[in-house]
Amino acid sequence: SARTCASLFDGVGLLPVHEMSYITSGGRKWQLWTPHGHVVLARMLVNNIFFQMSLCVLILMYTIFVGIRSNHCANASFAKVSEKSDARMTVATPHWMQVVELLFNVAFAAELLLRVYVLRSRFLSLHDRRWNMFDVFAVALSFAEYPARVLKSLTISVLVRRAGRTAQ
Repeated sequence: SARTCASLFDGVGLLPVHEMSYITSGGRKWQLWTPHGHVVLARMLVNNIFFQMSLCVLILMYTIFVGIRSNHCANASFAKVSEKSDARMTVATPHWMQVVELLFNVAFAAELLLRVYVLRSRFLSLHDRRWNMFDVFAVALSFAEYPARVLKSLTISVLVRRAGRTAQ
């Protein structure tokens, strides 16, 4: 248990203490008020199974949301076609869907930044570096869509939005 605890905090330089503000893990007390205490807390959060499971649930919820949003857009497009209106017009996404999408994107970006902060240079050198790079690409692409919405009259805007939808 102490060995497992030590592997969680490798390279952080924590010292066991008897009194002060501390956390208990593996039967030992670990000081939080070290120069690297915030790194320890972030690392504990990233390595926590409940945090990882929460992210899985968040991804599942986002997948369901994308399905709902896609269904809405498809139904609205079919309605425009059946009315014989201009089918090239974009379908307006309801404001609540835009807000929910922004909240998901912020949550994914926060998780990504937390992992980069904890792993630092190891973020690009670990065995799952390809997944890490995919995460960076997906989060960056999801945020690239927002300026494209503002500039939607430009052709590049449409291409960025389509690429964002495809990546999601």
